[in-house]
Amino acid sequence: MTPGSDREVGVGARGTTSGVDDTYTGHDPRGYPLFIFTRDRAGLATHMIMNVEYRTGSFLVSDKAIYSMQLMKSYKGYELGALQVVVGLLMVQLASWPKSSFKVSFARNSGFTMGTPDGPPNGPADGPAKLPSAAGPVVLSSTPPPSREPSAMNDLWDEPLRVGTRKSELAKIQTAWVITRLKDAFPELLFEVVEISTLGDHRTDVPLSQVGQRGLFTKELDIALANNEVDIIVHSLKDVPTVLPDRMLLGAVCEREDPCDAVIVSKSLKNMEFRSLDSLPAGSVIGTSSLRRLAQLKTKYPNLVVQDIRGNLNTRLRKLDEGNYDALILAACGVTRMNWSHRISELLSPSEFLYAVGQGSLGVQISEESASKLLPLLHPLCHPPSVVRAVLERSFLKRLEGGCSVPIGVASEATLPSAKEPWTLSLTGGVFTLEGDQSVVMSVQKRFSDPISTLSETSSSKAFSGIALSQLNPVILEKAEEMGVNLADAVIQQGGGKILDHVRSTK
Repeated sequence: MTPGSDREVGVGARGTTSGVDDTYTGHDPRGYPLFIFTRDRAGLATHMIMNVEYRTGSFLVSDKAIYSMQLMKSYKGYELGALQVVVGLLMVQLASWPKSSFKVSFARNSGFTMGTPDGPPNGPADGPAKLPSAAGPVVLSSTPPPSREPSAMNDLWDEPLRVGTRKSELAKIQTAWVITRLKDAFPELLFEVVEISTLGDHRTDVPLSQVGQRGLFTKELDIALANNEVDIIVHSLKDVPTVLPDRMLLGAVCEREDPCDAVIVSKSLKNMEFRSLDSLPAGSVIGTSSLRRLAQLKTKYPNLVVQDIRGNLNTRLRKLDEGNYDALILAACGVTRMNWSHRISELLSPSEFLYAVGQGSLGVQISEESASKLLPLLHPLCHPPSVVRAVLERSFLKRLEGGCSVPIGVASEATLPSAKEPWTLSLTGGVFTLEGDQSVVMSVQKRFSDPISTLSETSSSKAFSGIALSQLNPVILEKAEEMGVNLADAVIQQGGGKILDHVRSTK
């Protein structure tokens, strides 16, 4: 059974259909036949074993070519390199299933396309695909695939792009999202997902701050990239150290989701109308693995008890529901990506509760050796305001020599309008004692009147806090980096440096 699924779907018997051999047909629990196959652009015979997982709103099609599709309710054909994958029969029926697992294979064929008992395939112009009846067979027609011109994608990357990711369900969902965006931009690009366990995934018996190593969730992925075992790595940006390993860069920062922290109250308390930290009874136990959250909770809610909690999101919610905690503090973006938004009781405003550097953003890491090819490839992922905010926050954290083992929080904004309008950057940063009795929080905002285009007319290879984006104007990133460094210096001068020294000495 696929990890995270609550049912297993068997693979149907091997058979032959209309000249197609090595055909496998699986059935979903409601009896609908599932059949997927590929053809190359010339209609030549192809064969490949694939996995199809439907989980929390995404399809993950995998072999040595792995591709993710966001939930769709209409027919579409997708390209995996030169291979065409027809997945229309799966789309509508699975829309309401929270978790399912399918294992099927692609048929060895000679140019056949998929149809239904009622006729030929429904293409995008014909509207949504019609699902066959439970008893009806999948019918193949002999319509040859249309000829296609070679893609310019081959000039950038002509091999499967190996994507490194952690093994957690959230990490795989995030990786699937990135692959989907790349697939939208480069339909013929082929993908292979490489799952890797990290030290942070294994060491769940002690608090993160006591493991005593930076890159808890990235080091093993870095090693794979250095050894040329993967081509890119998809990270939660908040996990990425501000100083990357030698000859490595962040080649993309994706559009940021809500960076706020979220409160998830236990079901028993929520049923009693306790829905916020302010309303929780004194002595309520709050679970978090973050020193930043712990310090701010002790500062603002001294009547609550903070206890460490480890494990992935599934594990933490299970511990909450088992009664070990009264509430959890988690990143809202992670809860949303797991389709658990309904569990959120309260969103903590950044004006009252600073979030982690990079929280809500995904970063894509590459090696310097492949930058010339991969930076243009990753450009569609980049979201200029999110990139600038990442540089703002990471330069602040880097100057303070911080990481997950020190209580540092931020909040930022970046308004980047058209080239003829001014743009504004703002950053709030704070450091806290673990006892909650001292803190230094400061803010800076700057409005730049000079018209500065967000897109650079010339290529720049300079990295800003590990972020290297040749298509973004380096002037903006230089201003952002300077602001972050200057705010960190101001925090240090106002006593923040002594607070951090105290935190490090008492760990």
